[in-house]
Amino acid sequence: MQPSILIVDDQKETRDTLARYLSTDYEIHTASNGSDAMQKIRENSKIELVLSDVDMPEMDGMELLEQIMASRNTVPTIFITGSPIEGLAVNALQKGAYDFMTKPVDLFRLGASIKSAIHEISVDA
Repeated sequence: MQPSILIVDDQKETRDTLARYLSTDYEIHTASNGSDAMQKIRENSKIELVLSDVDMPEMDGMELLEQIMASRNTVPTIFITGSPIEGLAVNALQKGAYDFMTKPVDLFRLGASIKSAIHEISVDA
């Protein structure tokens, strides 16, 4: 069975591109904002990793991370952002994010980070 990833981004094109790239190795779920993402996480206990934008309407990525950590702290979160704010990456990592990348995403680096995060979870389980 393929590991399951939730892609959270308010830009449909970004969600679709990442989903296409990752769908050969992973079961993909998508959400357009943090609120939808939390609902999908609650409904699907098999989601093993969240790949999220930071700047989104309704609930931004940092708030999403806080809710994930409060509810299921075993789900690693990798952030991607198109508008890096100084100190945001450090803050996200300190709050429990697994990794932080800027757009355009280096797909090789993203793939390596996802594999590493999922491997760490399977080793800890």
